[in-house]
Amino acid sequence: MNAPAAWPLAAAIDLADLGPLPASISPGAGQSTGIHPLPGHDGWLAKLYHKPADMDAAGCLDWLIGLPASMPPADRDRVAASTSWPVAALLDGGKTVGCVLPRAPARFRAAFPPGSAERYLEVDWLARPDASFARRGLTPPTWKERLRVSHDLVSVAALLGRYGLVYSDWSYSNAFYSPADHSAYVIDVDGCGRHRMTNIFQPNWEDPHAPRSSPADTTTDRYRVALLVARLLTGERAAVHVLHALDDLPDPVLAEILRDSLLATVPAQRPAAATLLAVLDSRPYLRMPVDRMPLPPRPAVTAQPPRVPSATPVTPPAAPVPGPAPDLSSYSGRRAAATVLVLLILLVLAIILASN
Repeated sequence: MNAPAAWPLAAAIDLADLGPLPASISPGAGQSTGIHPLPGHDGWLAKLYHKPADMDAAGCLDWLIGLPASMPPADRDRVAASTSWPVAALLDGGKTVGCVLPRAPARFRAAFPPGSAERYLEVDWLARPDASFARRGLTPPTWKERLRVSHDLVSVAALLGRYGLVYSDWSYSNAFYSPADHSAYVIDVDGCGRHRMTNIFQPNWEDPHAPRSSPADTTTDRYRVALLVARLLTGERAAVHVLHALDDLPDPVLAEILRDSLLATVPAQRPAAATLLAVLDSRPYLRMPVDRMPLPPRPAVTAQPPRVPSATPVTPPAAPVPGPAPDLSSYSGRRAAATVLVLLILLVLAIILASN
C-alpha cells in the first residue's frame, strides 16, 4: 500500500458517522486506546484518545490539521512522504476524542529478520553495531544507508522546528524505516505542542537539562533528535558509549555538531535541527560558541578471563584398603617359646662345663 490520496472528508468528523470500527491494529499505548482502520477509506486510520482533549490540545490539533495548506510545496511534500500528519479531528458530543491519520506506506513493512512475521520496521533495528547484524546472519547497513535514515528524521525535525512545534518523544519506537530505500517515517505527529509541551520521553532518552517535571521545548527536541541520530550512526545505545564512538565516524564535522548538541551546558546553544540537516547535506557547519560539559570517561572494558577448555576429569587413585591386622598374640607366643629354648641350651652347656 502506498500513501493514500488526499483526505476526502471534512477536517472534523463525528465519530458516530464512521460506524463501528474494526479491531485496533496497535495495542493501546501512550495517549491512545487504539488505532483502527477506517472502513471505506483505505489507507486511513482512526486514533482514539484515552480521554477527550482539553481546549488547548484540541485547538492545537485543529491548527496542525490546517497547517499543511499554508506550507510551501517542499514542506507539504515532506509532510506527505515522511509523517503521519493528522488530517481530521474525531468528535463525540462536541469534544475531540481522536484524529484521523494516514497509514504508513507499505515500504516501511518487512519480514525482518527474514522468516519472521511482516511488521513495521522501527529505527531501533539500526541502533546496533555491525557485529550484531552479522550474528543474526544479516547484512549490516552501510554508512550511506544509516545517513539516509538519519537525514529523513532530521528533515522532519527541521520542518517541525520551522513552525515552532515540539515533538518531545523522539525515540526508537516513534519512527519507521524502509529496508528498501532507507527512508524514514515519523508517527504520532498529532501529539505535537506549540513552542512547549509536556516532557514525554522513554527510558534512556532523558534530557539532562529538562527534568520530567519541566516542559519540553525546541531545545529538548534538538537534544533528543541528536541523540537518536548519534545512536543510529554509531550503532551504540548507551549515551556514554555513543559520545566516545563519535570519534570513529568518517565525518568529523558531523561528529562535532552532534557533540555540541549532546554536551552543551546551555540548552539554547544546542544547534537547531536545520543546522544539523545542513551538515548532513555536506554543507559547512557555521558553528556558534558552545560551552560543553566534560566528556565523561570512557567506560573501562572488563577483560574476560581466558576460556580454559574443560579437561577430562582425572580419577584419583583409590586409597589402599588396609589388610587384616596381624595376629600379635600368636607372634608373642612364638617369641616366648624361643626364649625358653635358648635358656635350656645355656643350662646344658653350664652343666657340661661344671662336670669337667
